[in-house]
Amino acid sequence: MIMKPMIDLEVLKKHHERTIWARLATLILGIWLMTSPATFGYTIDRPMMFNDIISGAILVILSAMALSYRFRFLTWFIAIMGLWLGFAPLALWSKTATGYLNDTIIGALTLAFSIIVPFRPEGNPGDAEIPQGWSYNPSSWFQRAPIVLFGFLGWFIARYLAAYQLGYIDYVYDPIFGDGTMKVITSNVSKMFPVSDAGLGAFAYSLEALLALKGSSRRWYTMPWTVLIFGLLVVPLGFVSICLVILQPSVVGAWCGPCLFMAFCMLIMLALSIDEVVATLQYLNKVRKHHREHFWRVFWYGGEVEGTIDTRSARFGENRMWGSLTWGTSIPWTLIISLLIGVWMLCVPSVFNVVQNIADTCYIVGALTVVVSIISMAEVVRTFRFVNILFGIWIIISPLVMPLPECMQDVIPVAAHCKSYLWNGIICGLLLILLSIPRGRIKERYGTWNSWIV
Repeated sequence: MIMKPMIDLEVLKKHHERTIWARLATLILGIWLMTSPATFGYTIDRPMMFNDIISGAILVILSAMALSYRFRFLTWFIAIMGLWLGFAPLALWSKTATGYLNDTIIGALTLAFSIIVPFRPEGNPGDAEIPQGWSYNPSSWFQRAPIVLFGFLGWFIARYLAAYQLGYIDYVYDPIFGDGTMKVITSNVSKMFPVSDAGLGAFAYSLEALLALKGSSRRWYTMPWTVLIFGLLVVPLGFVSICLVILQPSVVGAWCGPCLFMAFCMLIMLALSIDEVVATLQYLNKVRKHHREHFWRVFWYGGEVEGTIDTRSARFGENRMWGSLTWGTSIPWTLIISLLIGVWMLCVPSVFNVVQNIADTCYIVGALTVVVSIISMAEVVRTFRFVNILFGIWIIISPLVMPLPECMQDVIPVAAHCKSYLWNGIICGLLLILLSIPRGRIKERYGTWNSWIV
């Protein structure tokens, strides 16, 4: 059974009545927003003042109208207002930290009350939770908890960096690279963005954390659109973060510790969330094959599936719940060593004193090797590890394609650091190729997707 039967009108009305407190909450937030400029003293920032007064008034009107079942669809417009409030301090370059803090918090709360609170009932307690052929539920709360945690960590750190870019603080503390962080966040790369790039990252992290909270443990088939939008938000942002990390040493000439930690958070989120995306795509593919005429209805409103109840997940507080946080991931020793090789390649330019194109190659290959190794720890995309073979080949041949200046003059004698660099490329490249061949242990089952895990 794929299609979900039409929900009775009375059921929808009762659900609306049970969740009407969320509209009252956003109405109060609107009043708070309208009075904030005068209360917290940022009337001198005229763009932010007018924005908050107007946005607050709109929020009050929309929330008041959405109290009626007839206008419940206005909840989506309330969510749009939440998005704008999270972005407004960046677009308007808020002159005060109070205005920035107020709008981002109110925006996040508005999104929480309008998105996380379900618009309609998602199903019955006895409905299936584990996809057919799977050994666990990728949408369980324990599966999503680490994603929410890392999302909020990224939000807090990015907001700290944004505070410097927006002029609220005079210094950013980096215990690892010292003033390297300040060089990175004030570089020409950062200034290429029309708004604070750290603030933009904070905005994105907050959206990811909130979307990870939305929906029940059945959302992989009751809310396919939520899972896919969440996946589309995490995946591109993860690669953008890695690109910015690569640009730090190659273009800026400095490292940013907080930026590296945020990129690490994004990679962990990506590895932990990809299984839920795969389960949703499997479900939608089944709908497309057997119920093509109802595809978009199922995409937006969900359906029903043949599956089992989740009896494997532990209750909150039980010791065995910690293991369920990482179901769907495993860490083979081959990927650990591949990850260390990637980190080593990031250090090669400093160790062997290579510069320019050679150094850039090491930074790019090293960072991408780390990315592939971490993502491949997710069992559903373990096949992705084969990409490291290409990086291994490039590490071997790059000294020949782009030789060091000293090595170009004559074959003999060769500078000592050139010899070391050449041998390093051969050894690391061969190791990376060989380590990418074994699949490693796959602990879980993924239905028809198992055939793609090689």
